[in-house]
Amino acid sequence: MIPALWRLRLTLARLARSRRPILIGPYRSEVGFEVLYWLPLLHWWVQHYQIDPARLIVVSRGGAGAWYPAARHLELYDLVSLEECRIQAKLDHAETKLQKQTRVTVFDRSIYDAVCKTIGERPAWLHPRVMYQGLAPWWQERLAVRDVSAVLRYPPIQVSPTVLPWTLPPEFIAVRFYARATFPITAETLSAVQTITERLTKRAPVVVLNAGVHVDDHQDFRIGGSNVWQMPPVEARDNLALQAAVLARATAFVGTYGGFAQLALRLGVPSLSLYHQWHSTAPMHKVLSELVALKTGVPFHVMRLDQAGLWRGLLT
Repeated sequence: MIPALWRLRLTLARLARSRRPILIGPYRSEVGFEVLYWLPLLHWWVQHYQIDPARLIVVSRGGAGAWYPAARHLELYDLVSLEECRIQAKLDHAETKLQKQTRVTVFDRSIYDAVCKTIGERPAWLHPRVMYQGLAPWWQERLAVRDVSAVLRYPPIQVSPTVLPWTLPPEFIAVRFYARATFPITAETLSAVQTITERLTKRAPVVVLNAGVHVDDHQDFRIGGSNVWQMPPVEARDNLALQAAVLARATAFVGTYGGFAQLALRLGVPSLSLYHQWHSTAPMHKVLSELVALKTGVPFHVMRLDQAGLWRGLLT
């Protein structure tokens, strides 16, 4: 067994054997890693060691705590501000060239202390770095599918029973295009997104999943037009919960290849996600997503932007 994966298993076994409450988090990183790796790892861990959810205290952000197999959820943005999280994300990138929680920072320790003060005790701590370090060999293409699959479980994500503060069409397509290394904002991508949206609106109403909350450098494309519905601005503490609640009701998702396509997969929503150029993203995330899609029967299609015309020509 690769040493990184062995250390991951050893850490999880040691935490499971303790009798203390366990803090999980704070998770303040990318949605894609959360739904494709972090949550599945936690589900495997809880199931494998028969851990009582009452022992677990989760800290995540944007209302995503309801997705976790834990009895207690604390909202990160109740403990620290959105602006503080933005600053820490920039510091992480400046120091490690990544926006991933590969180490315990002073900022994370301050959140742990805030949790201790809130709950009145000092729990054991399962930090996301355990996942990032333990599964790194997978996205570095040094770990077999069977080995990474052995520590991941994919039950359906439970969206909190949120009453949406606005009305949605009975049936709709959810859309979110945002800039990232694989899908930069250029004249070509701007034109393509507008064309795609216009074609979709001829089939069904389009609901744009841009809620106006920005933690990282993923800038949303502005999408408008007839038969396009916009989410109103929401509070940061409710952002992901409301976006997931909308996405879960969609008949399909179309957007940038990345975390929201993987969230759609985990919610059981068929998706078509696009990239402009394959750059600065590990192909193994796509491989694992397609494996999950194969096992769950949820359509998950990833296409290069300039291939869209080819498929449209073949199918019309």
